[in-house]
Amino acid sequence: MGSTNGISTCVKGKFGWDYVNSPDRLTTPLIRENGTFREATWDEALDLVARRFTEIKATTGPDSLSFISSSKCTNEESYLMQKLARAVIGTNNIDTCSRYCQAPATQGLFRTVGYGGDSGSIKDIENAGFVIIIGSNTSESHPVLAPRVKRAQKLRGQKLIVSDLRENEMARRADLYLHPVPGTDMIWISAVSRYLLENGLAKADFLNRWVNGLEEYKESLAQFTIEFAAQACGISKDTLKEVAHMIAEASGVCVLWAMYCRDSAIRASSKSCGAFSVGAIRFSKVWLRRQRPQMLSAVNATLSFC
Repeated sequence: MGSTNGISTCVKGKFGWDYVNSPDRLTTPLIRENGTFREATWDEALDLVARRFTEIKATTGPDSLSFISSSKCTNEESYLMQKLARAVIGTNNIDTCSRYCQAPATQGLFRTVGYGGDSGSIKDIENAGFVIIIGSNTSESHPVLAPRVKRAQKLRGQKLIVSDLRENEMARRADLYLHPVPGTDMIWISAVSRYLLENGLAKADFLNRWVNGLEEYKESLAQFTIEFAAQACGISKDTLKEVAHMIAEASGVCVLWAMYCRDSAIRASSKSCGAFSVGAIRFSKVWLRRQRPQMLSAVNATLSFC
Protein backbone atom coordinates (compact mmCIF):
# COMPACT_ATOMS: atom_id res chain seq x y z
CA MET A 1 0.00 0.00 0.00
CA GLY A 2 1.30 3.46 -0.89
CA SER A 3 1.13 6.73 1.00
CA THR A 4 -1.80 7.88 -1.13
CA ASN A 5 -4.07 4.91 -0.58
CA GLY A 6 -2.94 3.92 2.88
CA ILE A 7 -4.82 0.71 3.60
CA SER A 8 -7.68 1.57 1.25
CA THR A 9 -8.45 0.60 -2.30
CA CYS A 10 -11.18 1.84 -4.57
CA VAL A 11 -14.32 -0.11 -5.37
CA LYS A 12 -12.90 -1.15 -8.74
CA GLY A 13 -9.86 -2.68 -7.11
CA LYS A 14 -12.00 -4.49 -4.58
CA PHE A 15 -14.81 -5.70 -6.75
CA GLY A 16 -14.04 -4.84 -10.37
CA TRP A 17 -11.65 -7.65 -11.21
CA ASP A 18 -14.02 -10.56 -11.86
CA TYR A 19 -15.12 -9.19 -15.25
CA VAL A 20 -11.92 -10.61 -16.77
CA ASN A 21 -13.21 -14.17 -16.57
CA SER A 22 -16.92 -13.34 -16.59
CA PRO A 23 -19.02 -15.60 -18.85
CA ASP A 24 -21.00 -12.50 -19.85
CA ARG A 25 -17.94 -10.77 -21.31
CA LEU A 26 -18.11 -10.17 -25.07
CA THR A 27 -15.61 -12.27 -27.00
CA THR A 28 -16.65 -11.38 -30.56
CA PRO A 29 -17.96 -8.25 -32.32
CA LEU A 30 -21.74 -7.85 -32.53
CA ILE A 31 -23.62 -6.43 -35.53
CA ARG A 32 -27.15 -5.12 -35.15
CA GLU A 33 -29.61 -6.53 -37.68
CA ASN A 34 -33.39 -6.17 -37.52
CA GLY A 35 -33.24 -4.74 -34.01
CA THR A 36 -31.09 -7.50 -32.52
CA PHE A 37 -27.38 -8.27 -32.31
CA ARG A 38 -25.64 -11.21 -33.92
CA GLU A 39 -22.08 -12.37 -33.55
CA ALA A 40 -19.64 -11.52 -36.33
CA THR A 41 -15.99 -12.00 -37.16
CA TRP A 42 -13.54 -9.15 -36.77
CA ASP A 43 -13.05 -8.97 -40.52
CA GLU A 44 -16.79 -8.66 -41.09
CA ALA A 45 -17.18 -6.00 -38.40
CA LEU A 46 -14.26 -3.88 -39.63
CA ASP A 47 -15.42 -4.16 -43.23
CA LEU A 48 -18.85 -2.90 -42.15
CA VAL A 49 -17.36 0.11 -40.32
CA ALA A 50 -15.13 0.98 -43.29
CA ARG A 51 -18.01 0.65 -45.74
CA ARG A 52 -20.36 2.84 -43.68
CA PHE A 53 -17.66 5.48 -43.19
CA THR A 54 -17.09 5.56 -46.94
CA GLU A 55 -20.81 5.80 -47.68
CA ILE A 56 -21.36 8.63 -45.19
CA LYS A 57 -18.35 10.54 -46.48
CA ALA A 58 -19.52 10.17 -50.09
CA THR A 59 -23.10 11.19 -49.29
CA THR A 60 -22.73 14.06 -46.82
CA GLY A 61 -19.02 14.93 -46.87
CA PRO A 62 -16.10 14.18 -44.55
CA ASP A 63 -17.16 16.72 -41.92
CA SER A 64 -20.28 14.67 -41.23
CA LEU A 65 -17.96 12.25 -39.38
CA SER A 66 -16.23 12.99 -36.09
CA PHE A 67 -13.86 11.09 -33.84
CA ILE A 68 -13.18 11.16 -30.10
CA SER A 69 -10.12 9.52 -28.58
CA SER A 70 -10.19 8.40 -24.97
CA SER A 71 -7.82 9.74 -22.32
CA LYS A 72 -7.12 6.09 -21.58
CA CYS A 73 -5.45 5.80 -24.99
CA THR A 74 -1.71 6.15 -25.33
CA ASN A 75 -0.25 9.11 -27.20
CA GLU A 76 0.50 6.78 -30.09
CA GLU A 77 -3.09 5.55 -30.24
CA SER A 78 -4.45 9.09 -30.19
CA TYR A 79 -1.98 10.00 -32.94
CA LEU A 80 -3.31 7.16 -35.08
CA MET A 81 -6.89 8.27 -34.40
CA GLN A 82 -6.21 11.81 -35.62
CA LYS A 83 -4.44 10.37 -38.69
CA LEU A 84 -7.55 8.33 -39.43
CA ALA A 85 -9.70 11.46 -39.12
CA ARG A 86 -7.48 13.91 -41.02
CA ALA A 87 -5.54 11.82 -43.52
CA VAL A 88 -8.05 9.06 -44.29
CA ILE A 89 -11.46 10.69 -43.81
CA GLY A 90 -10.40 14.29 -44.46
CA THR A 91 -11.93 16.03 -41.45
CA ASN A 92 -10.57 17.98 -38.54
CA ASN A 93 -13.42 16.75 -36.33
CA ILE A 94 -11.10 14.95 -33.92
CA ASP A 95 -10.96 15.50 -30.18
CA THR A 96 -10.00 13.82 -26.94
CA CYS A 97 -11.22 14.30 -23.40
CA SER A 98 -7.58 14.94 -22.46
CA ARG A 99 -8.00 18.28 -24.24
CA TYR A 100 -11.38 19.44 -23.00
CA CYS A 101 -10.98 18.01 -19.50
CA GLN A 102 -7.47 17.39 -18.18
CA ALA A 103 -5.57 19.92 -20.32
CA PRO A 104 -7.74 22.96 -19.41
CA ALA A 105 -7.51 21.98 -15.74
CA THR A 106 -3.73 21.86 -15.95
CA GLN A 107 -3.57 25.21 -17.76
CA GLY A 108 -5.95 26.83 -15.30
CA LEU A 109 -3.95 25.59 -12.32
CA PHE A 110 -0.75 26.94 -13.84
CA ARG A 111 -2.39 30.34 -14.32
CA THR A 112 -3.92 30.55 -10.85
CA VAL A 113 -1.73 28.62 -8.42
CA GLY A 114 1.49 28.50 -10.46
CA TYR A 115 1.57 24.71 -10.63
CA GLY A 116 0.00 22.34 -13.14
CA GLY A 117 -1.50 20.06 -10.56
CA ASP A 118 -3.57 20.20 -7.41
CA SER A 119 -1.76 22.34 -4.88
CA GLY A 120 -2.40 20.07 -1.91
CA SER A 121 -2.14 16.42 -0.98
CA ILE A 122 -4.67 13.96 0.39
CA LYS A 123 -2.98 14.38 3.77
CA ASP A 124 -3.58 18.13 3.58
CA ILE A 125 -7.27 17.51 2.94
CA GLU A 126 -7.42 15.11 5.86
CA ASN A 127 -5.73 17.60 8.20
CA ALA A 128 -7.80 20.64 7.16
CA GLY A 129 -10.22 22.06 9.67
CA PHE A 130 -12.78 22.78 6.98
CA VAL A 131 -13.53 21.18 3.61
CA ILE A 132 -15.78 22.56 0.85
CA ILE A 133 -16.91 20.14 -1.85
CA ILE A 134 -18.31 21.70 -5.03
CA GLY A 135 -19.96 19.60 -7.72
CA SER A 136 -18.44 16.29 -6.66
CA ASN A 137 -20.07 13.01 -5.72
CA THR A 138 -16.94 12.21 -3.74
CA SER A 139 -18.10 8.97 -2.16
CA GLU A 140 -18.81 7.33 -5.49
CA SER A 141 -16.23 9.00 -7.73
CA HIS A 142 -13.32 9.13 -5.27
CA PRO A 143 -13.81 6.17 -2.91
CA VAL A 144 -10.22 6.34 -1.60
CA LEU A 145 -10.36 10.05 -0.78
CA ALA A 146 -13.88 10.20 0.63
CA PRO A 147 -13.12 8.08 3.74
CA ARG A 148 -10.35 10.52 4.68
CA VAL A 149 -12.89 13.33 4.84
CA LYS A 150 -15.44 11.15 6.64
CA ARG A 151 -12.85 10.04 9.20
CA ALA A 152 -11.60 13.58 9.80
CA GLN A 153 -15.17 14.78 10.24
CA LYS A 154 -15.94 12.02 12.74
CA LEU A 155 -12.72 11.90 14.74
CA ARG A 156 -11.40 15.46 14.48
CA GLY A 157 -14.56 17.49 14.06
CA GLN A 158 -13.65 18.65 10.55
CA LYS A 159 -16.37 20.94 9.18
CA LEU A 160 -17.86 20.13 5.78
CA ILE A 161 -19.89 22.11 3.25
CA VAL A 162 -21.20 20.44 0.09
CA SER A 163 -22.58 22.38 -2.89
CA ASP A 164 -24.20 20.09 -5.42
CA LEU A 165 -27.40 19.67 -7.37
CA ARG A 166 -27.70 16.18 -5.93
CA GLU A 167 -28.08 15.41 -2.25
CA ASN A 168 -25.45 12.68 -2.37
CA GLU A 169 -23.88 10.86 0.56
CA MET A 170 -21.35 13.60 1.33
CA ALA A 171 -24.16 16.17 1.20
CA ARG A 172 -26.09 14.20 3.80
CA ARG A 173 -23.01 14.12 6.01
CA ALA A 174 -22.28 17.82 5.58
CA ASP A 175 -22.62 20.46 8.27
CA LEU A 176 -24.15 22.64 5.57
CA TYR A 177 -25.60 21.54 2.23
CA LEU A 178 -26.04 24.09 -0.56
CA HIS A 179 -28.38 23.45 -3.49
CA PRO A 180 -27.77 26.34 -5.88
CA VAL A 181 -29.59 27.01 -9.12
CA PRO A 182 -27.72 25.07 -11.84
CA GLY A 183 -24.77 26.99 -13.28
CA THR A 184 -24.58 29.61 -10.51
CA ASP A 185 -21.63 28.37 -8.47
CA MET A 186 -19.51 31.24 -9.75
CA ILE A 187 -22.03 33.74 -8.38
CA TRP A 188 -22.30 32.49 -4.81
CA ILE A 189 -18.54 31.87 -4.57
CA SER A 190 -17.82 35.38 -5.83
CA ALA A 191 -20.32 36.85 -3.40
CA VAL A 192 -18.75 34.99 -0.49
CA SER A 193 -15.32 36.20 -1.63
CA ARG A 194 -16.54 39.81 -1.73
CA TYR A 195 -18.14 39.46 1.71
CA LEU A 196 -14.88 38.13 3.17
CA LEU A 197 -12.89 40.99 1.68
CA GLU A 198 -15.28 43.78 2.62
CA ASN A 199 -15.86 42.66 6.19
CA GLY A 200 -12.26 42.22 7.26
CA LEU A 201 -12.50 38.43 7.29
CA ALA A 202 -9.81 37.82 4.67
CA LYS A 203 -6.25 36.97 5.63
CA ALA A 204 -4.83 40.28 4.47
CA ASP A 205 -1.15 39.51 5.07
CA PHE A 206 -1.42 36.37 2.94
CA LEU A 207 -3.18 38.18 0.13
CA ASN A 208 -0.80 41.14 0.14
CA ARG A 209 2.21 38.86 0.06
CA TRP A 210 1.14 36.34 -2.56
CA VAL A 211 -1.63 37.71 -4.76
CA ASN A 212 -0.98 40.02 -7.71
CA GLY A 213 -3.72 42.35 -8.96
CA LEU A 214 -5.76 42.09 -5.79
CA GLU A 215 -7.42 45.48 -6.29
CA GLU A 216 -8.46 44.55 -9.83
CA TYR A 217 -9.92 41.35 -8.48
CA LYS A 218 -11.90 43.27 -5.86
CA GLU A 219 -13.26 45.56 -8.57
CA SER A 220 -14.40 42.59 -10.62
CA LEU A 221 -16.55 41.47 -7.69
CA ALA A 222 -18.57 44.69 -7.69
CA GLN A 223 -21.82 43.14 -8.89
CA PHE A 224 -21.61 40.07 -6.70
CA THR A 225 -23.33 41.21 -3.56
CA ILE A 226 -24.82 38.79 -1.07
CA GLU A 227 -28.27 40.03 -2.08
CA PHE A 228 -27.60 39.41 -5.78
CA ALA A 229 -26.24 35.93 -5.11
CA ALA A 230 -29.18 35.01 -2.90
CA GLN A 231 -31.62 35.93 -5.63
CA ALA A 232 -29.65 34.33 -8.48
CA CYS A 233 -28.59 31.14 -6.71
CA GLY A 234 -31.59 30.39 -4.55
CA ILE A 235 -29.45 30.39 -1.39
CA SER A 236 -30.49 32.62 1.49
CA LYS A 237 -28.42 35.63 2.53
CA ASP A 238 -27.94 34.19 6.01
CA THR A 239 -26.64 30.92 4.57
CA LEU A 240 -24.11 32.70 2.35
CA LYS A 241 -22.90 34.75 5.30
CA GLU A 242 -22.64 31.57 7.35
CA VAL A 243 -20.40 30.04 4.65
CA ALA A 244 -18.14 33.11 4.76
CA HIS A 245 -17.79 33.01 8.54
CA MET A 246 -17.11 29.27 8.51
CA ILE A 247 -14.26 29.92 6.07
CA ALA A 248 -12.87 32.79 8.12
CA GLU A 249 -13.03 30.91 11.42
CA ALA A 250 -11.56 27.64 10.17
CA SER A 251 -8.00 26.60 11.04
CA GLY A 252 -7.48 25.72 7.38
CA VAL A 253 -9.65 25.33 4.28
CA CYS A 254 -9.52 22.89 1.39
CA VAL A 255 -11.79 23.07 -1.65
CA LEU A 256 -12.56 19.90 -3.59
CA TRP A 257 -14.01 20.36 -7.08
CA ALA A 258 -15.00 18.01 -9.87
CA MET A 259 -16.36 17.88 -13.40
CA TYR A 260 -19.59 19.69 -12.57
CA CYS A 261 -17.50 22.81 -11.95
CA ARG A 262 -16.05 22.52 -15.43
CA ASP A 263 -19.47 22.08 -16.99
CA SER A 264 -20.77 25.14 -15.18
CA ALA A 265 -17.79 27.18 -16.30
CA ILE A 266 -18.12 26.14 -19.94
CA ARG A 267 -21.55 27.76 -20.05
CA ALA A 268 -19.81 31.13 -19.80
CA SER A 269 -16.38 30.60 -21.30
CA SER A 270 -14.10 27.67 -20.64
CA LYS A 271 -12.96 25.56 -17.77
CA SER A 272 -10.76 26.55 -14.90
CA CYS A 273 -10.53 25.56 -11.25
CA GLY A 274 -8.60 26.32 -8.10
CA ALA A 275 -9.17 26.99 -4.40
CA PHE A 276 -10.08 29.38 -1.57
CA SER A 277 -7.39 30.70 0.80
CA VAL A 278 -6.03 29.50 4.11
CA GLY A 279 -8.51 30.61 6.73
CA ALA A 280 -9.85 33.23 4.35
CA ILE A 281 -9.89 33.14 0.54
CA ARG A 282 -8.41 30.79 -2.00
CA PHE A 283 -9.34 32.01 -5.41
CA SER A 284 -10.96 29.28 -7.47
CA LYS A 285 -10.29 29.15 -11.16
CA VAL A 286 -13.84 27.91 -11.64
CA TRP A 287 -15.26 31.33 -11.00
CA LEU A 288 -12.18 33.30 -12.02
CA ARG A 289 -12.40 31.92 -15.53
CA ARG A 290 -16.12 32.53 -15.71
CA GLN A 291 -16.08 36.20 -14.80
CA ARG A 292 -13.55 38.03 -16.96
CA PRO A 293 -10.31 37.08 -18.72
CA GLN A 294 -8.40 39.76 -16.84
CA MET A 295 -9.21 38.02 -13.57
CA LEU A 296 -6.83 35.23 -14.47
CA SER A 297 -3.96 37.69 -14.46
CA ALA A 298 -5.29 39.27 -11.27
CA VAL A 299 -4.57 36.08 -9.35
CA ASN A 300 -1.09 34.87 -10.15
CA ALA A 301 0.18 33.54 -6.88
CA THR A 302 1.75 30.39 -5.63
CA LEU A 303 -0.94 29.17 -3.27
CA SER A 304 -1.16 25.86 -1.53
CA PHE A 305 -3.83 24.01 0.34
CA CYS A 306 -3.63 24.42 4.08
